[in-house]
Amino acid sequence: MVFNSNGQPEEELKHITALCNARVDGVIWEPVNAQSLEHTHLFSRQNISVHCLNAPEGFLSYEIDFEKAGCELAEKLIQTYTQETGCALTLVTHSLQQARRIADNVLFFYKGKLLEAGEANIALYHPKTLEAKQFLDFYGI
Repeated sequence: MVFNSNGQPEEELKHITALCNARVDGVIWEPVNAQSLEHTHLFSRQNISVHCLNAPEGFLSYEIDFEKAGCELAEKLIQTYTQETGCALTLVTHSLQQARRIADNVLFFYKGKLLEAGEANIALYHPKTLEAKQFLDFYGI
């Protein structure tokens, strides 16, 4: 069972009640807010194991960086798509780390001018132009 309370405490309580009535074995729960944790007793009464994600400070939970997970999944989709189709894909990014992870070729623009073009493993590690080198040095790459 998967529920999305859309940030609404009332919906969350309905979902908690439904889970308890269904007598599930366990729940992975991302509380809507700190007050939501007051409902953990409903799970306890039914001997339902609860594991929280990204719970408010002071409550035992697992932390998931959804932004990082989304980025990693998007990169995997891009790589799978290009491998399966053989198509080239243009990705505009300001993340040098991301470019290093997934790019085969890069274009480096500075003040609207193309200064570097070529294989990522060369352009991102051994740039030819002073501007590209300074840019990479500045960002600690």
